[in-house]
Amino acid sequence: MPLSVVSRKNTLNTIQNEYVIRSNNSGVITTDLLIEKMAADNTTLTAADIAACLKVMTEVISEQLEDGKKVITPFCSFYVTAAGKADSDMEEFTPGKGENNHRFTLHLLRNSDFENEIVEKTLWKRDEVFDKTVPLITEIDTVAGDGTYTASKGDMLRITGRRLSFTFLDEGQGIFFCGTDGNIGKETRAAVYAEKGATLIIARVPDDLAAGSYTIKIVTQPQEKGYKKAFVFPEVYTIS
Repeated sequence: MPLSVVSRKNTLNTIQNEYVIRSNNSGVITTDLLIEKMAADNTTLTAADIAACLKVMTEVISEQLEDGKKVITPFCSFYVTAAGKADSDMEEFTPGKGENNHRFTLHLLRNSDFENEIVEKTLWKRDEVFDKTVPLITEIDTVAGDGTYTASKGDMLRITGRRLSFTFLDEGQGIFFCGTDGNIGKETRAAVYAEKGATLIIARVPDDLAAGSYTIKIVTQPQEKGYKKAFVFPEVYTIS
C-alpha cells in the first residue's frame, strides 16, 4: 500500500499557509518481518542466516563507533560526536557529569544516492481527511506472506492499520468476512485471534466459512456508549 498524503488545517504559527501537507505510513515493518521478507526474496539465505548477519552487523558497527570510527553503510553513515560547554580550554571532558552537559551523541547521515532512489520511486495516494475515530486497515496478508489476497480456512491473517482495537466480548465488533457474488449479504465474524492491537490484528479464517470471494471488514466502538465504526478493506479476498 502507498504512502497516504493529506492536506490539513495549519495550526503552526511558523507557516503562513492556511493548509499544510502531511502523510501517514501504510504500515510498520518490524525487524522480524523484515527478515522474513528478505529470506523470501529469491535468496539462498535462510531467515536464521539473515538474523545472524544482522546481529553481527549491529555488533561490529557498535564496536567501530565506540572506537571513534565513522561507519559507512549502503544506506547511511553513523558517527559519534562530543558536545557540551566548557569554562576554559583546559576543562576536563566528563560526559554525564557536572553542569556543563558534556555528552556523546550518535548521528545518522543518509546516503544521498539511496535517498534519491527511494524518493523517486515512492508510491503515494491522496486521501481525504476523515473521522479520526474510524478504524483503518492498510494491508491484509497471510502470516506466511504470499501477498496474493487468497487464503484457506484456518489460515491466520495479518491485518495492519490504525485504530484497530475492539472489544472481543462484543460480537458486533471484530473482523468480519463479508460475502460477495453468491454469498452477498452474509457476514461471518472471526472468532479466533492471536493478536488484537491498535495497529496489528492476527485473525483466523473461520473453519466453517464457505469458499468464495469476500471483503474483510473491521468494526470497532471507540467510545463505550458511542456508535460503532466500520472500515471495509478495498481488496477482495478469495477463500478456499
